[in-house]
Amino acid sequence: MLHRFVIAFLVASVLVGTLGGCSASSPRLAPGPTVSTAPPTAPTVSSSTTGGTTGSSSASSGSASASSATTSTSAVPDLSRSIVATAKAGISQVAVFGSPKGTATGQVVANPNEYGQPQVFLVAEQRPGWLRVALPIRPNNSSGWIKEADVTVSQHQYHIEVSLSGHRFQLFQGSERLLDAPAGIGTTDTPTPGGVYYTWVLIDPTNSGYGAYAYGLSGFSDKLSRFAGADARLGIHGTDDASSIGRDVSRGCIRISDATVTRMVDDLELPLGIPVDISA
Repeated sequence: MLHRFVIAFLVASVLVGTLGGCSASSPRLAPGPTVSTAPPTAPTVSSSTTGGTTGSSSASSGSASASSATTSTSAVPDLSRSIVATAKAGISQVAVFGSPKGTATGQVVANPNEYGQPQVFLVAEQRPGWLRVALPIRPNNSSGWIKEADVTVSQHQYHIEVSLSGHRFQLFQGSERLLDAPAGIGTTDTPTPGGVYYTWVLIDPTNSGYGAYAYGLSGFSDKLSRFAGADARLGIHGTDDASSIGRDVSRGCIRISDATVTRMVDDLELPLGIPVDISA
């Protein structure tokens, strides 16, 4: 059962990190990663960007968590074989470097994150003692090097594909398609930005805005800098409103049915750090 993999957090402070295009919610759950018994090996790295953007004039191109010294070239792993780095307990922040054994950029990623859960990174490249990771900060597609000693490493074979024109959500494990469902996406004014992101946090909502569960992604809205008092982070979440699925309805989030997201969390017990490839 999921409870074997879930860490419960009691959140008593004001809500932060609200997902763009979604309603405010109190975060409660974070699943542990599904760990392969095989030692992780370096994934394939793309040398070009993936179609994701780095912000627009109406969105923040660099928040307090971003640094001009942070590499902003897209870090794209092999989507069917992902390596996930999870910050170790007791480490208050993960330092980001411009290169292995290089000078720190001054950028740090707080641990735990604003939801009280361990920071999760998707690994794009490995060198002895070092990992190049996608960073869950603005601008979209930011990456940098972190010390392997600061994290625990696991791997899985899941990835998600979202077709914006087809309003379609698909979950794969390797080449096997596990889920194929309709999806709601952003409106013309607040579109869902294309690119490769990853599932960064799992939220068990306390209101209907997120449906049964919501996954916060590593990326952000291009059109909104703030939403409901916090940075406009993208998400994948459930809904009990069938009329909002398969249409352009959100402020950037991906909407799927409660049945679909519940299967992801309760039945499949998915880890975090799953690549999400959003394409036209």
